[in-house]
Amino acid sequence: MADEKDNPILNPLRRSPEESASQVVNALWDFVTKNRRQRINQRNRAELLSDVLDWRRLGVEYQKARWVAIDGVDDAPNPKLERVAEPVITT
Repeated sequence: MADEKDNPILNPLRRSPEESASQVVNALWDFVTKNRRQRINQRNRAELLSDVLDWRRLGVEYQKARWVAIDGVDDAPNPKLERVAEPVITT
C-alpha cells in the first residue's frame, strides 16, 4: 500500500499505455483500501496542495508546454502573450 502521506501525481511521460494504466489502477487501489481516517487525511493534504495545483499556476505551465509542442523548441516565449490563431480564409 502506498504511504499514507502520498497524494499520487501520475506521470505518463516515458511510460507505455500499459504502465500508465497500471499506475492509475495502483493509485486507485491504494485509495480504496484506505480506512476513513486515512482518506480524510489525504483529502485534507490535497486541499493544502490546491494553491500549488491551481489552474492559474498550472495554466502558465500548460501554455509553456503548448508553445514547446507547437514550435518544437524549449525556449518558450512569455506565456502571457497569447498566440492568436491564424485566420481561416474560405472562398
